[in-house]
Amino acid sequence: MKKIGKREKIILAIMAVAILYAVYALFLEPSAQKSKPAKKPAVSRTQEMTQLDTLVTTVAVALKESKQSSLDAYIMNNAQKAWVSNPFYVGSSTKDEKKEKTADEGPNLKYTGYIDHEGGVRLAIINGVDYRVGEALEVPGYRLVSIAPSKVDIEDQEGQRTITVPFVEE
Repeated sequence: MKKIGKREKIILAIMAVAILYAVYALFLEPSAQKSKPAKKPAVSRTQEMTQLDTLVTTVAVALKESKQSSLDAYIMNNAQKAWVSNPFYVGSSTKDEKKEKTADEGPNLKYTGYIDHEGGVRLAIINGVDYRVGEALEVPGYRLVSIAPSKVDIEDQEGQRTITVPFVEE
């Protein structure tokens, strides 16, 4: 037979103590629940049901008497209507609308970054390049007119039309 090392002896001793405690806790310890007799409920079942019925009728009367706000009425009226489109979709609903939009806007521009320095200097990141107000874009014939956190306005060199490009998170 193999010799039992010091580590194994310690583990066996801890297991024996745990088993002895489990036997004591389950079988030998006097339980507080076993010694006390079960109490009867202070309120009978029928009294409990009548109290519940009065509560329900009181709440129903209070709801009928309370006035409904216009927001609550709007929510309740529109809650069961079917959604026209997916509320989580950010883009345009059809491909044709998207084609018309890009054709009207001119160059393909993406406003992906906004920086506001402490000195009042604002920078816009458009197509990966940062610009200040008044600077010409890398796209020939366009310059940056104004910068806002949600959009930038770009004007063609002739000043005939202004394009608003919304902020796009990537």
